[in-house]
Amino acid sequence: MSKSKIFLTIGWTMIFLAILFIFYAMHHPECSFVWSKKVTDMLYTFYVIVIIVMFVLSDATKEKKERNN
Repeated sequence: MSKSKIFLTIGWTMIFLAILFIFYAMHHPECSFVWSKKVTDMLYTFYVIVIIVMFVLSDATKEKKERNN
């Protein structure tokens, strides 16, 4: 499996897990985190940034491979 497909798979898996988490959170409002909202927002932001990086890396490694051929 090429690096491009690995990054793409990781990105889509992270999006799928985020959707599952949102679905769970909507149906269980009694659950909460033990830290502040600011920390939670920072974690969510980091998660979204990692997803974006995975898609960018997927595209960058694909373009690099196409240029070498």
